Amino acid sequence: MKISTKGRYAVRVMLDLAVNDTGECIKVKDIAARQNLSEKYLEQIIAVLNKAGYVSSVRGAQGGYRLTKSPEEYTVGMILRLTEGSMAPVSCLEEGAPACDRADCCETLEVWQNLYDAINRVIDGVTIADLVDKRKKRMGNFDYSI
Repeated sequence: MKISTKGRYAVRVMLDLAVNDTGECIKVKDIAARQNLSEKYLEQIIAVLNKAGYVSSVRGAQGGYRLTKSPEEYTVGMILRLTEGSMAPVSCLEEGAPACDRADCCETLEVWQNLYDAINRVIDGVTIADLVDKRKKRMGNFDYSI
């Protein structure tokens, strides 16, 4: 399993919005500049985050984006599932997948289930707030902009 740029950048965008939250909206061009990303690609990612209600948008000269909830309420897993879809390493473990005919005799199913459980534990165990704290510690509490 490999996380695409869309998933990685979505996490970076959410982190950027949290780190740079001053109560005012943040413009796409500012996020793109800090993250060294294409504005066009970033707009596509933000559209997905906006549609899901993870960020809100304000139009106009003072417009931009901001998180709709506190950083503690977003896990990396939520963002990755939104942008990447299922995190299951094999199709038989995906939500809503039909029962596999080989499940009773599949020697590898336990391996894939354990991998899936480990992935979910990691990505669901890290919030955007955790990443903000990690950044603050790394930056020495003086420059929080990304």
